[in-house]
Amino acid sequence: MGMDIEVAVATVGETSAMATARQHTVRIDRPTAKGGSDSGAMGGELLLAALGGCFMSNLQAALGQEGFATGPDDVQLGVIGTLASAPARFETIRVEVRVRPGMDLPPETLAKCITKARRGCIVHNTLGSGARVTVTDASELAESSSQ
Repeated sequence: MGMDIEVAVATVGETSAMATARQHTVRIDRPTAKGGSDSGAMGGELLLAALGGCFMSNLQAALGQEGFATGPDDVQLGVIGTLASAPARFETIRVEVRVRPGMDLPPETLAKCITKARRGCIVHNTLGSGARVTVTDASELAESSSQ
């Protein structure tokens, strides 16, 4: 069995929640068109952001290993999810890597780094493997731990 990583999510408003990972927080909400107050990104948007952030972190490390240090705006990602209607989900997700033209990065080096980033990205590997997701009522566990 592997190591557990936990993110706590708590309600903070009528339609919003706050996720806490270590000392970092992010607000999650629904857009007004879906009955929310639009005080944060939707969960699906955060899934795309998680993929992009994880992939970018690994891509920067791979580029660094190849001798290419990245500065602001040297590399950008577009993470695009195409929605399916029922059940609500992303049918496809694509990551578009955009390198600043003046970076002088050979295409074969970029391809090698993209492969390394894909292999090292927890989120990419999880989505690609179709991880089993379970939802359980842990109310009793929370009550017993607070006593």
